[in-house]
Amino acid sequence: MQGKLALAIFFIALGARVSSTQAQNIHKCGTTYSQQPCPGGSVVETGLAPAPTPTRKAQADAATRRDEKTAAAMEKARMKAEAQPAAAYIPPPRNETAEPAPPAAKLKKPEVFIATVPQKPGEKPHKKKKAKKKQQA
Repeated sequence: MQGKLALAIFFIALGARVSSTQAQNIHKCGTTYSQQPCPGGSVVETGLAPAPTPTRKAQADAATRRDEKTAAAMEKARMKAEAQPAAAYIPPPRNETAEPAPPAAKLKKPEVFIATVPQKPGEKPHKKKKAKKKQQA
């Protein structure tokens, strides 16, 4: 029980230590960024984003209103298009006076079914064996 309590206290202390650390400063040196200061460089803020200026807020609000108007117009156009009946394909009427096509030629069925074994590549063709007819005496 005391081992669990000690472990819990350790993790709480570790969490407090980690959360209290701060990010390092980043320096902008011309067109590159570095962790080390340079002559003529400036420090870049790495905390939370600064609060928006009134000008930026006004621009964002105007863009939101414009997007709302565009979305409303698109929804109205979609609803109007959905209200239209769907186009249906109606095939042309069949010509009943035309003569029906002649039936296909009938295939001649063999009298006896004969099964064959397929050849493997490179084998010689099978020779058909002739059945000997029984002679009646």
